[in-house]
Amino acid sequence: MRRRGVSRILEAVFAAMLIIEAAYISYFLMVPPNPSTPRESEGLYRLGYSLLTSISRNNGLDRLIFDEQWNVRPNWENDLKVTVTSLLPSNILFNITVYNATMDPSSGFIKLVKINRVPISNVESSDAFLKIGETTQITYIYATRNPNNGKLQIYYIYLVLGVLRGV
Repeated sequence: MRRRGVSRILEAVFAAMLIIEAAYISYFLMVPPNPSTPRESEGLYRLGYSLLTSISRNNGLDRLIFDEQWNVRPNWENDLKVTVTSLLPSNILFNITVYNATMDPSSGFIKLVKINRVPISNVESSDAFLKIGETTQITYIYATRNPNNGKLQIYYIYLVLGVLRGV
């Protein structure tokens, strides 16, 4: 009778040790290699989204891109680049592409037409984003009404942000 009780106690101790060891091993498998990565990525996304929101507030994006007759201003890309550079910290790399979304009547699909003729970026090449660790892409949809004809115009703005380390 005594042996049976001792074997049950040993069995319970080994089962508890096995459960604790499995939980300990699974903890190391579930933790990302860099624990600060999810927070940095989320913060970078919030920074980019709030940047685009603040630029487009009170028709600011309209004034950057269009003149009084609602024609695309020459060299508007440089003005947007200067604005974004002044609003971002110096260690943040960015690349912006702006598309005009129009409905294609023949197919019924939305067609995206790139409206910036020159890159809107603070890097020489888009390969720079491959060399840095933390990047995020924000898709921002901006709708505005053309005051001349009253038509709604929709723009897709793609913003890629990256954190440059050591600056």
